[in-house]
Amino acid sequence: MSIQNAFFVVERPFRFYRQIGISQSNTWIGRSQVFTNVHHALNAVPGDEFHALVGGLFVADRRDGGPSAAPARLSAPKPPLEKNYGSQPADRILRGMVERGLVREIPRSEARAVDYVAAREAASAELAPHRPAVIELVPSPLMVAFRERVAAFAATLEGLGGAIAWRDLGDSPTVVLKADLGQAGRIGIEHAYLPDFHVVDVPPAFEPDWPAGSEKWGSEGRTCMRLPKDADVPAILDEVLGKVFAELHPEEDAPRGPRP
Repeated sequence: MSIQNAFFVVERPFRFYRQIGISQSNTWIGRSQVFTNVHHALNAVPGDEFHALVGGLFVADRRDGGPSAAPARLSAPKPPLEKNYGSQPADRILRGMVERGLVREIPRSEARAVDYVAAREAASAELAPHRPAVIELVPSPLMVAFRERVAAFAATLEGLGGAIAWRDLGDSPTVVLKADLGQAGRIGIEHAYLPDFHVVDVPPAFEPDWPAGSEKWGSEGRTCMRLPKDADVPAILDEVLGKVFAELHPEEDAPRGPRP
């Protein structure tokens, strides 16, 4: 089904990528250097609008200090020349977000008037060479909550005698936790906002009730699962923690970590 012009107003915050310019990349095709689009990673706020047009997706957000609209993406951009398989049109993605209460579809008559040509031209200004494709302008609320929950989880495992290795890259949002609990086994948790999924690696004895959409990930012989981005990771970690605690301290009640 081809994309149709559709208009949506934001009801609840979510992550999106607003194009601010173009920059020479490190990629070459023959003697020509490839330009890449540069985006600000932002959180949509109630009242922002997304206009899904045949010519592309635009955000109309009236942010101070910038144009009233710009080309936008709902998923993180990929490096130059990397193919994109199985992507859905923006209008279809946004209609799925309607069902989750993130946006509300509105008629064209209620949408803001936007000069799309001017917005695209403003977002095509040439920036300094080698700018990153994504600039994290504001932190993702989902990532902040995830960091807090994993930090609490790690502290509890450390209290159980686990050897903890922790890595948190703020400028390229990634959280990785590795915990060695000796004979009880190893636990791993990984979340990368790009490409936005969770990986949980636990011994079979600690395996939780995996949510729908989870799939096997990594090498055989371990319960390493890739979870969908909307998985209730805090609940999963609480379930894993309860089983770890029961293995190491069967006579005591398992603690429960804070929920974001």
